[in-house]
Amino acid sequence: IAWECRGSSPCESVFDDASLQMQLDVVDRLESHPLVAKIDSPATSPIVVSIRGDIEVRQYTEDGLSDADLHVLATTALDDPLWRGTLVSPDGEVGAMFVQLSSTESRVTAEIVPEIRDALKAHEDRGFEFYLVGDPVDFVVSDGQLQADTPVIVGVMLAFLIVAAWVLLRSLLSVGLAIGTAGVAVGWAMGAMSWLDWPEMAITQALRPGILAVALCTAVHVITRYAEHAISETDTTLDQRRSWVDTVTSEIGAACLLTALTTATGFLSFIASGMSSFSQFGITAAIGVGAGLLLSFTALPILLVQVDPRRLRSDAVQDSWNTVLQHVGAIAERKPRLVFGASGILLLVSLYGWSVVRVEVDERELFGENSEVVKWALFVEENLRKSDSLEVRLVAPENRSFLEPEGIEILEDVSVHLAGLENLGQARSVLDLLRTTNRAAHDGDPEFARPGDTHAENAQLALLLEMAPGSPLDSWISYDRHARISLEADPTSTVERTDTLEQARAYLDDRLPSGWTYHISGPYSVYLAFADALQRTQLRSFGSAAFIVALMLWIYFRFSGLSNVAAVKWTFVGMFPSVLPVVVTLGAMGLFDIPLDVGTAMVGAIILGIAVDDSIHLITAYRRNRRDGNDSRESIRNAISSTGQALVT
Repeated sequence: IAWECRGSSPCESVFDDASLQMQLDVVDRLESHPLVAKIDSPATSPIVVSIRGDIEVRQYTEDGLSDADLHVLATTALDDPLWRGTLVSPDGEVGAMFVQLSSTESRVTAEIVPEIRDALKAHEDRGFEFYLVGDPVDFVVSDGQLQADTPVIVGVMLAFLIVAAWVLLRSLLSVGLAIGTAGVAVGWAMGAMSWLDWPEMAITQALRPGILAVALCTAVHVITRYAEHAISETDTTLDQRRSWVDTVTSEIGAACLLTALTTATGFLSFIASGMSSFSQFGITAAIGVGAGLLLSFTALPILLVQVDPRRLRSDAVQDSWNTVLQHVGAIAERKPRLVFGASGILLLVSLYGWSVVRVEVDERELFGENSEVVKWALFVEENLRKSDSLEVRLVAPENRSFLEPEGIEILEDVSVHLAGLENLGQARSVLDLLRTTNRAAHDGDPEFARPGDTHAENAQLALLLEMAPGSPLDSWISYDRHARISLEADPTSTVERTDTLEQARAYLDDRLPSGWTYHISGPYSVYLAFADALQRTQLRSFGSAAFIVALMLWIYFRFSGLSNVAAVKWTFVGMFPSVLPVVVTLGAMGLFDIPLDVGTAMVGAIILGIAVDDSIHLITAYRRNRRDGNDSRESIRNAISSTGQALVT
């Protein structure tokens, strides 16, 4: 929680009365909260000072301090490397409070940020302006922004769907029935998500429009096929309409079942990612697809038989569709080599594009430069420190200590080298505490702004710090064998993060003596791990989806009475035009430098699950025509005529 004492702010310095009282009130309101583990602030954090010749660990708001003592504390704080750039800016006009949470669970972050903003509200009314920075803030603000945007997104998409469906079908009744069926499927899926007690997250915001579009497809197939049987009739009975429903079910029921299963498989493949948010998205989306299939063959037929079938489509529109689709089919029939040659070239170019797709998880790209979150982060970077950090934990062997000269030397070497790497900045560690304490113990003599020369000297300095309330030592060293180094870091690209971490690990592997080990963590490292997980999610989900979809197609064709060899042939026929759009899309992402992030990681598996639907419907219609005795060319023309409108819609 950063704030500034400039301009119209009620404070002139982080250490004046108005600022200190604000800090004490915020700390008092938050430190007793069960979700808060600890709060550090300039008003309450301990600092090592030399007052009237005595070395002491004091807090700025302690009783018994004179104005001269307070001046010493403020001067020392601005010179202390653990305070300067962390709790207070070098000019003393910007301060920060650090709220450490009891857990990193999304529930905790979702609850605590509103509590913090509530604690700050009264002080904002007095003129203070606060800047909240950190992963919990990003999570809550982005989640709130997405929740606010979702009704708009769904509304806009619904409008697009209605307009597109009407243009292609020219029947408001057909559009209404299709949208209504899909809308109920969305409701069922989101209801299931609620019953499963899964929270709304950034990734699940895409569920509503995604399910709506997929469920709409099955409904359109049922409606257009039903209307095709009824189009020539002028007067029909209820029994006739029911018989058409039976015919439609026998003609496209199996194909619709398979398309639902393959689409659901595309979604369920996200379970392979190992990330709970992706798994929950995939399962909920699969439920929505199943709901769309069920409703399209239960509730929708009940409604269809109750309406005049002539209102479902137009003769003129159907004639236009047939003309256009037959022209498309004729071109492919006359120029098969051109079609396959162009497809092959497109495949090769797209494979190259796919190979250069970059993974990016930079929140600034996600939120945009005008986002409140990004503006807050930039304020902190300009006045305090870089907004990212890399944490290194060094572990000494048994019977060794970081307070002895060798341990001090190792800490010094690692801190200096890592701080010199590109994209990394100032390193903070227990060395800063030892330097400050040793200098204070020698009446502020700059010559002693260094750790002690022996283990005994450093142990004595550490003991002094440990005896102080809220010891600052606890954050930096544990049992003398575990030492933490915190490095400021620039929020850079995935490639730059990878390069920096590789250099850091190479140095540590090469320079640490035998028996001394290390662990790297912190946001700088975690974001890179997240990027790797996204890339694995894309590869695993697409790979598993492709395998299962191909297996389903083979089983479908085998149960249709084909031989094993014929089933394999038809599986390939169905998969090629289904995989090609996936490769083209991912290739375009690489060629146009569209990064792989939380949303685009799902593209491959979802496109495959939807694209294969077209192949299934077309192949099913083609094989039905062949069984009726038509030759191959007549069969493909009839298949295009009977399914083309629904596929395009």
